[in-house]
Amino acid sequence: PRIIPSLELMDQSLMDGMSEMFVRSNQFLPVHKEGDQLTVVMADPANRELLSELHSQLQVRIAPAIAPASEIRQTIEFFYNKSTSVESKMDPQLSQVNLEGETSTPDSDDNSAAVANFLIKNALTDRASDIHIEPQEKYIRIRYRIDGVLHHKTDLPSKLGPSLIQRLKQISRLDIEQKSMQEGKIIGDIMGRKVELRISTYPSLWGENMVIQLNEKQSMHQELLLNLDRIGFSPLNLIRVQKILNQPGGLVMITGPANMGKTTTLYAAINYLNQQNRSIITAEDPIERPVPGTIQGTWSPDMGISYADMIRSMLKQDPDILVVGEIKDEETMQAVVEAALTGCKVLTTYPAFDATGALLRLMNIGLESYLIASSNVTVLSQRLVRRLCEHCKAPHTPKKEIFDMLGLVDVDPNTYEYNRPMGCPECQERGFKDQTSIHEILQINEAIREAVLERKPAAAIRGIARTEAKLVSMAEDGLYKSIEGSTSVEEVQRIAFVNEYDSQTPWEAEEIYSICSGLEAEYL
Repeated sequence: PRIIPSLELMDQSLMDGMSEMFVRSNQFLPVHKEGDQLTVVMADPANRELLSELHSQLQVRIAPAIAPASEIRQTIEFFYNKSTSVESKMDPQLSQVNLEGETSTPDSDDNSAAVANFLIKNALTDRASDIHIEPQEKYIRIRYRIDGVLHHKTDLPSKLGPSLIQRLKQISRLDIEQKSMQEGKIIGDIMGRKVELRISTYPSLWGENMVIQLNEKQSMHQELLLNLDRIGFSPLNLIRVQKILNQPGGLVMITGPANMGKTTTLYAAINYLNQQNRSIITAEDPIERPVPGTIQGTWSPDMGISYADMIRSMLKQDPDILVVGEIKDEETMQAVVEAALTGCKVLTTYPAFDATGALLRLMNIGLESYLIASSNVTVLSQRLVRRLCEHCKAPHTPKKEIFDMLGLVDVDPNTYEYNRPMGCPECQERGFKDQTSIHEILQINEAIREAVLERKPAAAIRGIARTEAKLVSMAEDGLYKSIEGSTSVEEVQRIAFVNEYDSQTPWEAEEIYSICSGLEAEYL
């Protein structure tokens, strides 16, 4: 296992009685002890002489772990020179983790609380959205999801897993004894920032798997995103979205897989529509963030009514705009479309792969095609791609095969200059920092309505959307952002959903860039 040699992560009492000269000369640190087994992090875990010496001195079994020698030396310096260490100079508030409702006090011999705090604080420092605590056969793997991609952070001794999971269950008020799937959440004041932790567990082969989602409240970065012009829309798509939102009535569905920014886009649309002369009422599960000036309602099974019944009740409140957090089932979908047919503007989210696929999926769950065809429906499909670090991105000419895989078969790689990630201290050597979005927007017109009523196949509907509704694909929107230098073509290829039919109606790079820039009047 690879373990970060941090003073916060290790049980510092294990250093008691150890010779400073011996520790410095052999470059090791004891991290965790369970029974007669001591986990020791070393630069060279194959150093049998040191392993034998530690076993002889401490009379315990030694479980070696690995870390870079430079990090071990730095932590040793921190330990023996605490008065001058970086950690001791930090503002005490910046190292605190205060959780609402926390009443349990960990045992003095149990460092699971310190380990949990370390993982949470470091996740915030690394801009992680999720912490994955994954039991393996011989150790606990810790991974962070940063800008949508999982990165290995550290490993932990396997025997630390149960106490760590128990600690996290305690703070989120989950049943410690129950080993089945559970969900909980808690608000924390972490390093001076208000953070909501959503915790879910799942029983696995080697123990309970846990995922912690971190949602920072009142983040200036998140507040800036709640504006349509900061979501990442191309000039073309921004004009299209504003036109669609300004239309009276209709159904706007924001689609895409989980954790692809659908909720952020939904709230940006609410902010755009939020005016004194409009009544906006929502049905959410849960309410992600308060929006002053709107009426926000939260649904739960304890209410005694279905989600669909709550949506129908909203219509009696004389709203101009209804917002439904997510379409959960056929009954909810039916209620949403019925609301749109009354002339109300309805915004909602729905998981689907692409814009045309969303229409077919609605029919597959039982929604009558005439309901789709008779309502003014717009589907906005989106994905999140990592944004290139402005400090280290470098010019790059992608391979033609990358464009072909995106369905951009007529694009010449040499027409424009592209960029690739390099890595620098500013982006923690990842080459990317933050995320932006790529989109495709489909507004149903008469040609598509007829195709839906006739239950034509997906490829046919896609073709009509391309030729009649001027659909710009997600890959083409990604190409525009690559030319602009926001992301790389390879990153777009990693994340964009590609429809095979798009390669049958290809455009050249200049045409794609001109259309996405909003310079072609017929596409506006």
